[in-house]
Amino acid sequence: MVVPTDALREQIAGKFETFGVLRQQQCLEDRAAFPLVMRLSHIPTTAAEVDEIFDSANVVVTTMQIAGRAEAAVQEQMAARASALFIDEAHHIGAPTWARFRGLFTDREPPLPIVQFTATPFREDGRRVDGEFIYTYPLKKAQAEGYFKPIRFEAVFGLDQADADFAIAEKLGEVLRGDLDAELNHLAMARCQTIERAKDLHQLYSAMYPELRPVIVHSQQPIRERRANLAALRRFDSRIIVCVDMLGEGFDLPELKIAALHDPHKSIAVTIQFVGRFTRQDPRLGDATVIANTGVDDIDRSLAKLYAEDADWNALVEALSTAKIDRQVRRAEMFKGFVGDLSDIPLQTLEPKMNAVVYRTSCDGWETLRAEDLYNPGVYLGMKVNPHQRVAIFVTRSEEQAGWTTAQHATNVIWDLHMMHWDPDRQLLYISSSAKGPYDRLAKTVCGDTTRRVEGEEVFRSLHGFNRLILRNLGLTHHQGRGVRYSMYMGVDVADGLDTAKSQSRIKNNVFATGFLDGTPASRGCSAKGKFWSISPVRDLADWVEWCADIGKAVNDPGITTDGVFKSAMRPRQISERPAVPPVAIHWPESLLTQIEDRIEISFGDQPVPFAECDIELLDHERTGPLRFAVHSDTHAAEFEIIFAEGGARYPQRSGPKASIKIGGKVKPLSESFGEDSPQIDFGDGSLLICSHLYALPDGVVAEPYPTERIEAWDWSKTNIRAEAQGPEKRADSVQRRVVEALVTEGDAYDVIFDDDGAGEIADVVTLRVTEGLVQVTFHHCKYSSAETPGARVKDLYEVCGQAQKSARWRDRPNRMFTHMLKREKLRLEKGQGSGFEEGNVAFLKKLKASWQDYCWKRAPCG
Repeated sequence: MVVPTDALREQIAGKFETFGVLRQQQCLEDRAAFPLVMRLSHIPTTAAEVDEIFDSANVVVTTMQIAGRAEAAVQEQMAARASALFIDEAHHIGAPTWARFRGLFTDREPPLPIVQFTATPFREDGRRVDGEFIYTYPLKKAQAEGYFKPIRFEAVFGLDQADADFAIAEKLGEVLRGDLDAELNHLAMARCQTIERAKDLHQLYSAMYPELRPVIVHSQQPIRERRANLAALRRFDSRIIVCVDMLGEGFDLPELKIAALHDPHKSIAVTIQFVGRFTRQDPRLGDATVIANTGVDDIDRSLAKLYAEDADWNALVEALSTAKIDRQVRRAEMFKGFVGDLSDIPLQTLEPKMNAVVYRTSCDGWETLRAEDLYNPGVYLGMKVNPHQRVAIFVTRSEEQAGWTTAQHATNVIWDLHMMHWDPDRQLLYISSSAKGPYDRLAKTVCGDTTRRVEGEEVFRSLHGFNRLILRNLGLTHHQGRGVRYSMYMGVDVADGLDTAKSQSRIKNNVFATGFLDGTPASRGCSAKGKFWSISPVRDLADWVEWCADIGKAVNDPGITTDGVFKSAMRPRQISERPAVPPVAIHWPESLLTQIEDRIEISFGDQPVPFAECDIELLDHERTGPLRFAVHSDTHAAEFEIIFAEGGARYPQRSGPKASIKIGGKVKPLSESFGEDSPQIDFGDGSLLICSHLYALPDGVVAEPYPTERIEAWDWSKTNIRAEAQGPEKRADSVQRRVVEALVTEGDAYDVIFDDDGAGEIADVVTLRVTEGLVQVTFHHCKYSSAETPGARVKDLYEVCGQAQKSARWRDRPNRMFTHMLKREKLRLEKGQGSGFEEGNVAFLKKLKASWQDYCWKRAPCG
């Protein structure tokens, strides 16, 4: 019998000696003789010693630390003398030592029986434990029969290891004290991967919670010290234990109810098998809590991996939030409302694409279960239906001949996801599937023979409502003789394609466009054959259903004309010289804003600067002359110019230390990087420039002047209008301090007031107001006067308006915005400067970041 730990060796040996509950459950007769059990706690050195051990016992229980370190001849003799091998905690079998030792038993002729026990069928390397399953006890059944209680998952966010360790420890203290205040006799465990980490964490917990007397346990401790620390835990003299997997297997202490995972296991399933020891039922105790750092991931994505490795955890684990947020409630209702027999694929693991083929229906009700009739036996695997939300999901599994051989046994197994949503009010059916469409047979099967696909010009109604609509791709078809010709237009050629479609009566086949919906960046594609798609991320099924509703509202509106939709699009054209319009703002290339910020570094000469502390700014706002801009930090600057030539644009550096950019491990000159991925320049007439492509507003559309009634005059008599930033010393007469004080005096209006002034800033001041289900973000931009007295200087206005226009991008990326703010706060404190928080704190921002997807976001007018 092989087990992973000393504690488990003792427990298993004791069970063999007493037969555990086998007699009590009448699995054995009373007269059954007890076996002689040997606890092997040293490494045998000779084959003769192995014989002596096996001659004196019926059962030998040892650890892999003992068996795996024995000489090869000794291990071979163990296999020769054994009549069977039992392995507990078999998810370790992926480790080389375990695999080699087990191989000695499988290589026997005939092979010896090998029985493996594990609470998860996944090895530590993520692969399945091999062998034939002869008995399983599902977690759902264990929970239903009272052996397991639910797990509460508490996510924290840390920018780096030290940050995450502190956040986890802080949350552990909060949860443990809450449980103790509720008169629950709970203990907490902090788990990490190495002994050095454990020592550091023990110091951290001892400093934070001396009254809880944290103890540490690891394999290099003297046995006496280790036993003393465990005894202190069992006596409740200590409430916190720090360990290196020492308590994961074979340690039974029901009061351990809080698990803080400073270093998670490689396999989420193994993590939960480990955590499962905290969930055992005891009427005197409460539910278990798991605390982990989700970093850049949100709670649900972390749990999705867990769901993927063992579907039964759906019934046991849930991410809890104290906030009653509309989106969270809708999502919960969506998942809880499903019924059906698709148990092998948890709904939380689904990653559907944002697409659908839309059908018009005329039925009183849909019959989703009839979908099974379309498939051969064994192909249809089951369906889940939410009758209230009218959403149905089913999965099919098929096999097809491999295309590279005629051998019949070479087949590809194909799994396909099919989603359906029926809107009875609009009489529309939406079908999304990973299988090739169309899905006319399926649509008619569930909604009747009168069901018809939405086709032709009306599909392009779905582009209605986009602001700053840019057509990225346009496909046209027309008949030529007996054949059909297809033309595809991209980039600046799309404008020509639209003119061609109108003048030559060509048929629009498909369009892909980007723009803004309700102030948020969005994309949408549509085909005349009734398919709609988007590259927007799908967080869950609720997102897909809402997206379908938005499509349906547009295609059902006869007041929307296709001509009107395409007239509202910005038309790109190639330019060879700069437009005679004042530039207002310049933005980093879009690709840099989708990168993880810590992966990017800009160097000025040999001085590297984090991307979070760099900015890109126009050098002037003139109508004529070269277009110049600078990339700068607080201490360095490099100036560039845009040169139009050969149908494109170049970005030579004109002054300053040679600038380069490092993304991951790749370094290149910044001028070369801009040539490959260009910054965007916004102009005062509403047009924008990317490389040498100028996107102008549609004909007849002009940029409306800012409403004068929304301009509020402040009293600046006590402010030095030449001093913009308050600085670390919080200069009382600065423009920024005047703004901060005005915001602070509004009382509880803001949960966060953050001074973000400096290169790389989001704004001079960022405020957040959190209400139920809504986060309102306001960016406040300050501008000092370029002269001693106030005046109508357009230059000053252009600068501050450009800052406001540029900062709007952050509102569309709340997760990145929070990461950026936290990073800048950390860098500020590392430099010995004061905190940027005028109201709120890092903990509040981290908590908001961990659950940002649960909220709706609204950008208030920039100040």
